[in-house]
Amino acid sequence: MREKLVEETARAFRRANRLLMRIIEKKVSSTQVYRGQHQVLMHIAHHPEASQAEIAERMEISPSALAVSLKKLEKGGYIRRSADISDERKKHMEITEAGSKVVSESHVMFQEIENQMFQGFSEEKIQIIHRYLNQIVDNLIEVQQKYSEEG
Repeated sequence: MREKLVEETARAFRRANRLLMRIIEKKVSSTQVYRGQHQVLMHIAHHPEASQAEIAERMEISPSALAVSLKKLEKGGYIRRSADISDERKKHMEITEAGSKVVSESHVMFQEIENQMFQGFSEEKIQIIHRYLNQIVDNLIEVQQKYSEEG
């Protein structure tokens, strides 16, 4: 019985995640910035002093994947990159006016989606979901570490 419930709950979790990603993809498409680039842009906005290596680590993506996104964001006029005066290998990233506009629009979009997602839930139930999701994340981090050690 528990096994079936776990399987159905995991399936519902994956379905909810896929639906959320599709909704976000559709919403952010109006900004002309793709979802992956969008996440990078939002991260730079929230962590303006972060290096490329720090951003890649925090976002759990490869430095080369981040470099591709940064190049596209720069080409699109959403960010500017410049070399650090004290260390030429280090790049500073700055959000442009166009990038700031996308970030502002996105905050509104995400807030709308999040409010709709938890519509009908009391604050207490949202707190419970939050605790459970954090426990799921912790469990998955342990699994990930175990697989990393094995292979």
